[in-house]
Amino acid sequence: MNKCAIPLCIALLAVGYAFEAVSDPVDSVTVAAGMRAVRAGSSTTLEVQSPEPLDPQWTFSWTAQRGVVEGAGSTATYTAGADLEPGYDVITLTVSLEGVPLATRYCAVFVYRQFIILKADDWPNDKVVGANWRYYLEQVVDVRHLKTSAGVLSRFLNPEWNNATTYAQDIQYTKERHDGGYVEFWCHGYDHSSGSGWYEFSGTTYEYQQSHLALCQSLAESVLGFRFTAFAAPFNAIDATTTTVINESPDVAVWIFGPSTGSEKLVLARAGEIELSTGVPSYSRFLSTYSATRPVVVLQHHPYVQTFRDAFGEFDQILDYLVAAKATFITPTEYQQLVQLGKLPIDPQADSDANGISDRLEGGEDVDGDGLPDFLDPDSDGDGIPDDVEGTGDVDADSVPNFLDVDSNGNGIPDAVEGTGDDDGDGIPNYLDLPGFPVDPKSLGVAADVQVLRAGQGTELRLTPAAGLSPLWTYEWAASLGTLDGSGPV
Repeated sequence: MNKCAIPLCIALLAVGYAFEAVSDPVDSVTVAAGMRAVRAGSSTTLEVQSPEPLDPQWTFSWTAQRGVVEGAGSTATYTAGADLEPGYDVITLTVSLEGVPLATRYCAVFVYRQFIILKADDWPNDKVVGANWRYYLEQVVDVRHLKTSAGVLSRFLNPEWNNATTYAQDIQYTKERHDGGYVEFWCHGYDHSSGSGWYEFSGTTYEYQQSHLALCQSLAESVLGFRFTAFAAPFNAIDATTTTVINESPDVAVWIFGPSTGSEKLVLARAGEIELSTGVPSYSRFLSTYSATRPVVVLQHHPYVQTFRDAFGEFDQILDYLVAAKATFITPTEYQQLVQLGKLPIDPQADSDANGISDRLEGGEDVDGDGLPDFLDPDSDGDGIPDDVEGTGDVDADSVPNFLDVDSNGNGIPDAVEGTGDDDGDGIPNYLDLPGFPVDPKSLGVAADVQVLRAGQGTELRLTPAAGLSPLWTYEWAASLGTLDGSGPV
């Protein structure tokens, strides 16, 4: 690249900033809950934790947004009232010394009455995601906004087997449903093979079962872009070999209708029925087998069958009953992450902290370590600038959005130090001003990819350096002979 007749001398002055973090014992304080899923009418323990000994002079004050916290020391008890609505509750701990607050920490829990996991089998049961499956998801997800899960007959993903003309569209549809956050797709075997006295995951060798599971995971990753984290065997037929194979899987965390003993995964037991026979939903059958006392109920059904579509009104009655009972619909892996890892489930359409950024975009991590997951935290990165002020842009192009970036402009100075002032009066707050921003316009040059052009040829022109250009600037280009297109820096 050659410069266009503008001799330039560019000097770079590098200024370094050093910020030394001063360790304070209170900085390492966190709050742990005995359970993150608290059933309405029950309680859980709360405990102040720290790798350093707690200062005996500290005092602790506990509050909760909706439930009740009893205790005034480093341990307390949280109780969710029996009539408390399902949803999040935030517990606040204030650590003080001689009446002066030193730190505030949080602990979020999920209050529930009963969890419901919809186990829809055999996606799509053939080579095509048919109208019955699509109708099911439209009604459950699009109309009711309820979460469900579908067991993938993984042969469907294999382009060497699936020669349907709609293969690409059906794969895209599956991806979109997964990405929407309402549907979890789980492993339901490769081909549902069976014979006299054996099934795909029962009565077969270790090598056979392990290779089928590996093939399912390989196809899921290569075709759908993710690996399955939940498993249920075809026909629910399993044996001791299956237990070994699933225990060895680094991906599977949930075994739906797994064995009562021997599994190292979270096993979801079968309890409650909604079909008289395969693909025949029945409200009366559901009522006769349903128990409101169970913390979680898994309901197996087969939406692809035409009889299920024909009797969908029966299924609607079941959903109406559960919604009226204020049950929480959750996917298998979400449930496992909640009860085993303490990770709260996220509503795909919610904005729980009302900051204009969806819960799904904010995510369930805790960037600033204050105990509050980002989707419940109005200041996710803890820099003192609210998320709705910082927004979802990425000024320093480091793939971390401003609301999660403690140094949004990447100049080595924390946003908390720079603040929202505008020292140079350019209309851009300090924490977003880029390093050396903006550059002196007099220092800019013009670069061209090609300096000698034949008639009819063109080349790209750009200002150099490209960094440090103010978004408030406008540009006007002119040429004495040729023509120019563009009104920006390029």
